[in-house]
Amino acid sequence: MGYSVFAGNLAMYYAGDYPGAPEQPPFDRDQLLAAVRQWQEAVASKIPGCQGWDEGYGAPYLQANLGLDAFGALLLRVSCAITGAECPATIPSGWRFYEDATVDEAMSAEGSVLSSLIADLWIPSKEIGLFQCVGPAGNQVTASTLATLHRDLVAINQAVWGAPGEEIVSWSDSYPGSEGVLDTDRLSRFAFFVLVRLVVFAEGQGRPIIVGH
Repeated sequence: MGYSVFAGNLAMYYAGDYPGAPEQPPFDRDQLLAAVRQWQEAVASKIPGCQGWDEGYGAPYLQANLGLDAFGALLLRVSCAITGAECPATIPSGWRFYEDATVDEAMSAEGSVLSSLIADLWIPSKEIGLFQCVGPAGNQVTASTLATLHRDLVAINQAVWGAPGEEIVSWSDSYPGSEGVLDTDRLSRFAFFVLVRLVVFAEGQGRPIIVGH
């Protein structure tokens, strides 16, 4: 199971209009766009402070195949900062962060900044919140807002690294590979950079972010 993140129009995401997208069965692009717009009107528009965006094809987007190892390393690094636990220097490739006791403890903490990180979808809005709703594909999802994710990423950086923006940009080269034993901090810094980059793009374009597995 992987972990990818797409910032842009949802119709483009579901149509697979980006390099490396899963192969799609035959579908009607007009019907897909109509369905996404219907969801946008019926569900997304009801999220507090939702800033409407023009769904369609051919718009700018940003996509990253982050991977569960990197995402899990970030959750572990943040969880250790929240709980005071010592962060392991390395994790094995394929480590299951969702079974880790420290991550579970941090997720249970009141007001945990990890809450927005595990959302399935972030909607353009300047309001703060986390919601359960029907997603564009008709399944139940956890949705949040770009403002919430932005706030929590700022809080994470302050609590864990206290790094200036130019240093965070340099973390784009932090990915230490995908096999064997992985450097927890390097991998978590890479994941953090990716999420920051996506949020900056999504806020600038006024577009949602969606997670793919």
